[in-house]
Amino acid sequence: MNKGIERFLDYMTVERGVASNTLAAYRNDLDQLVDFIVSHYSITYDGNLWNHVNDQMVIAYVSWLHELSYSDATRARKIAATKSMFSFLVDEGVIAMDPTENLHSQRVGRSLPHPISADEVEKLLAIPSKDDDPESLRDMAMLELIYATGMRVTELISLDLDDLDLDGGSVRCFGKGGKERIIPIHEAAISAIKTYLRDGRGSRQNTKSARAVFLNRRGGRLTRQGFWL
Repeated sequence: MNKGIERFLDYMTVERGVASNTLAAYRNDLDQLVDFIVSHYSITYDGNLWNHVNDQMVIAYVSWLHELSYSDATRARKIAATKSMFSFLVDEGVIAMDPTENLHSQRVGRSLPHPISADEVEKLLAIPSKDDDPESLRDMAMLELIYATGMRVTELISLDLDDLDLDGGSVRCFGKGGKERIIPIHEAAISAIKTYLRDGRGSRQNTKSARAVFLNRRGGRLTRQGFWL
């Protein structure tokens, strides 16, 4: 079963340009589907386990997701991942019938994000400015850059030194599907980044992080988890 998942994820990466976070979520979802099928049904291996999955198994899986009290958005993503993979397997000739053909995708309404006030932004930006250690300088640079550009966290932590044009007052980032954007940045962000590069980044740099802009305490590229921490 894992071979089918890997083929599907390779397709989503190469042909669809899906973001790495989405790929990780899909892998998680499909591994959960496999675990459910293997633990609930006796399937004899004959080289293609996916051929043994039928619509009743898929319905049981969806019912099980409801029992686990996942949010509507999470269930919708898991169902979408399942439908997308089986559709891919049919197109590739791996299976003859799509067991999710009559399974409807769950529609989830989008709620608007709650913006923070200007005062809250000022308080947030003031927190790392209280210290001048490498982490505080880095955090200040990241917050100023996000505030100046509106870029996503994934775009922020993926920045390389070559993506910065501080003299020209802009930064290059790559969004969903690898789309390139050149974003102008204001003087406060430029100043914070220059200070971090001069006084903070050098103390953390090692051979593995030669290109990354934002580093963790061990000198590697900062991750999403590290950013939130």
